[in-house]
Amino acid sequence: MSDTPAMISLIIPVYNRAKLVVPTLESIEGQTSRDFELILVDNNSTDGTYEVLESWCRRMQERDIFTRLIRCVVPGAAAARNAGLEINRCDYVMFFDSDDIMPPQHVASVLNAIGRHPEAELIGWDVVLDTAGKRTVKTFARRGDQWHNLMHGGMATQRWCASADLLRRAGGWNPEVRYWDDIELGCRMLAQKPVIFYTGVSDVCVICHPESITGTYTCDPSRMEAALRSMESVLRQNVWTDIKRAVEYGLSARCGNSRGKELMSELLRRNKGLKKQLCRIAYHQTRLGIPGAARLLRPFCRLCLSH
Repeated sequence: MSDTPAMISLIIPVYNRAKLVVPTLESIEGQTSRDFELILVDNNSTDGTYEVLESWCRRMQERDIFTRLIRCVVPGAAAARNAGLEINRCDYVMFFDSDDIMPPQHVASVLNAIGRHPEAELIGWDVVLDTAGKRTVKTFARRGDQWHNLMHGGMATQRWCASADLLRRAGGWNPEVRYWDDIELGCRMLAQKPVIFYTGVSDVCVICHPESITGTYTCDPSRMEAALRSMESVLRQNVWTDIKRAVEYGLSARCGNSRGKELMSELLRRNKGLKKQLCRIAYHQTRLGIPGAARLLRPFCRLCLSH
């Protein structure tokens, strides 16, 4: 087949997913459009994943899907995604995770949006989160809302396609950020004030399982610090990020992790006044399982920022 660059590069980092990656690859093989190139980046797997990907590359080529497989020995999804981005030859780039499912019409839908809105630098959609069969819709930051991205993951990996130029202006993925690397990149992308087009609810399915990092609040919540510190430098304030810390510490404590309570004590010690009270409310409301802390506290955060 021709190696002429397509409109979209689809980049997927893979690490030790020899079994889990197969349904993802099957969903890509089933795309109704072939106007994309697939870049698979093996992140130094040790379980035979590379051989699985190699076999699937041959299969994809037989299905007229131009596919490239490379290795990235630097650990971390951000480094692997950057490795794929470096060899990208397309005008638009879409990233996907190695354990999620893409509906057959997804690439065609994105291409249609690009065709109808060529001025758009960022095209986004809502996705479905599947947690043990329970499905909930997770929304895209459709208005370029930094708050929604920070509090609700509006720029999570599976929710957007961006122009390669926008990714370059934003600086690409940050390999120093190993958790919430997509939210951190999303913050920098939104800071570029891109032209955004929202396509609506998609059938992209994000699978939450024990081997994923989504929602694993029993882990040390301090792992989000690298992302939050980077976002503070972009947002030029730490009111929002401290509220986010309090929410995450509350989730951790609710799951029985004492580390969340310890970190919350430190957070309260370094804050005062209204901001301290907002952090306390966010923590306790979340710890008790009462939803809506971010929505409730956002107006009061504006008061902190005005002083």
